[in-house]
Amino acid sequence: MVRTRVFFGALLIVALVGVVALDAWLTQQTMPDWPWVAGSVMGVVFDFLLLGALLTAVLAVIVGWGVVEMGRLCRAAGYQPAVGWSCFAAVILIFLPWLGITPALGDRSALAGWQATGQWLAIAVVVAIVWTLLRRPTEGAIANMALTTWLIIYLGFMGSFVARLRIDMPGPIGAWLVLYYIAVVKFTDIGAYFTGICVGRHRLAPSVSPNKTIEGFVGGLIAGTVVAVAFAYLGGIIVPLDEGSCPRPWLPIGRAVIFGLAMGLLGQIGDLIESQIKRDAQIKDSGALVPTFGGVLDVIDSPLLTAPLAWWLLTGWLG
Repeated sequence: MVRTRVFFGALLIVALVGVVALDAWLTQQTMPDWPWVAGSVMGVVFDFLLLGALLTAVLAVIVGWGVVEMGRLCRAAGYQPAVGWSCFAAVILIFLPWLGITPALGDRSALAGWQATGQWLAIAVVVAIVWTLLRRPTEGAIANMALTTWLIIYLGFMGSFVARLRIDMPGPIGAWLVLYYIAVVKFTDIGAYFTGICVGRHRLAPSVSPNKTIEGFVGGLIAGTVVAVAFAYLGGIIVPLDEGSCPRPWLPIGRAVIFGLAMGLLGQIGDLIESQIKRDAQIKDSGALVPTFGGVLDVIDSPLLTAPLAWWLLTGWLG
């Protein structure tokens, strides 16, 4: 099982790095001067790709898939949220930050994206309430209304901060920052997993996830912090903040340590949250997309909870 997990984990890492590298490369290109591109739909598509649309589109697919899997867990637990509407509303939330940067979508001010997000959240909640009122039978209306809203906020709104991190830091650095934050979070998971296997003795939360240990939790924090510091140095080589400088950390060591600890702590809490949901639904994995990992939710549970803090810290420190 460990070998299979390492193999498919490596495949996921390669796929993520590939998408980020391609997205970063696209942002360094220029609009083709072909006559049939200017002013056409194809021109709008190129405009989006040059601003980071590839990574955003992949994120939207992942979030939509995650909503479907979470809906499956909710139904297994006896609830009936509006999964279709939640999926649609969550995917729209992923793209709304584009209102702040893309001329084809209107206002270029950053405030436009935030206003659109707030307005769409209000609309999504109202629709969730109306859907519950019109549904028959009415048993469990409060729970279904709350779960529909929660699916939209937990996956759509929280996930939108990944798109914001990509967009608010324009150019290749935005793509690499997304990779940086996800790498720190996922290496925390890896560190916790292998530390727990090797030296785990004391249960961390036996009522939620019997296999997680205190030793694994600490090992995850250490692994995430080490990766945060190491990648800060590596980032100075790949995406230097000023031309002609010697390779250097683009994130000071102290801040890299803070970032690693914060991502490690919240990421493992996010993993426990999904474990509690699966235990309530009496399902081991949210899906069967990736062998030994489970479904999309089993992969993105920790990055979801950490996304808002990662956006706030990285854009504040480097913006």
